[in-house]
Amino acid sequence: MNRKTVFAVLALTAVLLAIPYIGMASAMPSTTVSGAIMVTGYVPLETLPRGGSDNVIMKVLLTVEFTGDISGTATYEAIWMLHNFVPPDGGPDLAVNIREKITFETVTVLGKSGSLTLEANLCSARPPNKVWLWTILGGTGELASLHGHGTWAPEEPGGMVEFYEGQVHFDP
Repeated sequence: MNRKTVFAVLALTAVLLAIPYIGMASAMPSTTVSGAIMVTGYVPLETLPRGGSDNVIMKVLLTVEFTGDISGTATYEAIWMLHNFVPPDGGPDLAVNIREKITFETVTVLGKSGSLTLEANLCSARPPNKVWLWTILGGTGELASLHGHGTWAPEEPGGMVEFYEGQVHFDP
């Protein structure tokens, strides 16, 4: 082997060995966030029964107040898919799939402020047995580098207050 080849192999080996340490040095520890969520407004936008089945798709707009480590008023654009729905209370075989886009025009997270967009999803057998999953899609201002995910669930079956928790971190 000539010198250039030996040097190239040694340089490549050094870079490959250093990659795990570079990643560890730039990783930021996550912080636990928690608090409460309360619905303050509900507007049904559209209800679409599906054929001759017991399935219903509802589009709704919600206004919700978050308190705690995430603090602000959010607007939810929601699509609720109700399977085996029997009026008025849903029936014993009701199953629910919900997808919500949550938008905060102004919000504070761990003392930093900006706008924030989350996505929340729920797949559940008969409510109120539900646990939501949420993910941060993006933010602006001091929240532009914020990432995270978590859950929320009702205080009690049929309760008006839900509690969220999760892990967030800011890029370096």
